[in-house]
Amino acid sequence: PIKQAQSFTNTRKFEKIDLPPVIDFEGGSLAKVKSKRKSVEQVQADLLTCLKEVEKITGRKPMIYTNGGTGNVYLNKPEFADYPLWVANYPRDMKTKNPEMPGAWKGTKWLFWQKSQSYKIGTTTNDFDKFNGTISELKAFIEGK
Repeated sequence: PIKQAQSFTNTRKFEKIDLPPVIDFEGGSLAKVKSKRKSVEQVQADLLTCLKEVEKITGRKPMIYTNGGTGNVYLNKPEFADYPLWVANYPRDMKTKNPEMPGAWKGTKWLFWQKSQSYKIGTTTNDFDKFNGTISELKAFIEGK
């Protein structure tokens, strides 16, 4: 996890005007190599080590990007709720007002929500992500206030 954090933070310099670093934590990559599978407890420990190292290197608390299924299995320890969450939760109806929160964030207010990975605007298909707040609150979040 230390080498992963160092590799991640060496890819770019994080400026004060950027969102904090985002750790994309998805279950599919954990199951790819059966011979190298780790226990849930080991994955949790490694992820927490990585998150702390990214914060130490960048001086910014990283966010976690995940979905409910992965979050409910791997991110159910209270320590994970110390990190901002960007939740991928694709409702059947785009009018849905709130995502289902995974693991440690259940019952908390959501911050970032990826509502769709295939949202169309005209002929362009893209993700549909929302911030739960005003532009001033987003600026304050980015500035770490």
